[in-house]
Amino acid sequence: MIKLVAFDFDGTLANTLGLFNKSFEYVFNKMQNTGLPEDFLRHFSACEERVCSYYFPNETKRAFSYYLEAYTKNFKEMLPSIDPRFERIFKKIKDNNSHLVILTGRSKESLNISLDLWGIQSYFENKYCGGKGVKNKAQNFRKLFSDFKINSSEVLYIGDSYKDIVSCRSVGVDIISVNYYDTAIYKTLEENNPGKVVRDIADLESKLDFALSSVSD
Repeated sequence: MIKLVAFDFDGTLANTLGLFNKSFEYVFNKMQNTGLPEDFLRHFSACEERVCSYYFPNETKRAFSYYLEAYTKNFKEMLPSIDPRFERIFKKIKDNNSHLVILTGRSKESLNISLDLWGIQSYFENKYCGGKGVKNKAQNFRKLFSDFKINSSEVLYIGDSYKDIVSCRSVGVDIISVNYYDTAIYKTLEENNPGKVVRDIADLESKLDFALSSVSD
């Protein structure tokens, strides 16, 4: 029985790779008048404040403020609205009396900007984000179990990466892997999460309907 559904953000609710890169291009230009480092893509979907601390350890606060400034502007231009099918999915989850949260590696500041601009804050009972003291998603899952007094077998995660599969396996959480934004290699997802990879939002909705059907039985 699924009592709680947790969504990832980057690559799951939105294709944010371009947004992430463009916002950090602004940071590097402001901080040191350069473009993005060659290894920058490996930081995608990580906590942005932590990324700032990695590249600008002595000026993290200023770099992060530049990031949030650029992120807000770019988000409005690049992702003006959420796909309406997600709101239908959220409503179905709530109608089934299941909890709904976000569990993501990104910062709480940029997540709140996103949810506010999309007008969807009210759907989520809690948000688990990256940041100081948070090493990985498995750590946040354990906090989620405690907060909701829930077992791992009662939680379903929706995420887009191989790392999400690894994190979920480590704490006993089932996962639906999404690949409609092509943010990961489909073959890798299917090999590690067979039969539970979706390539369009309609398919995600169908799999969620099936997973939640036992709630009302």
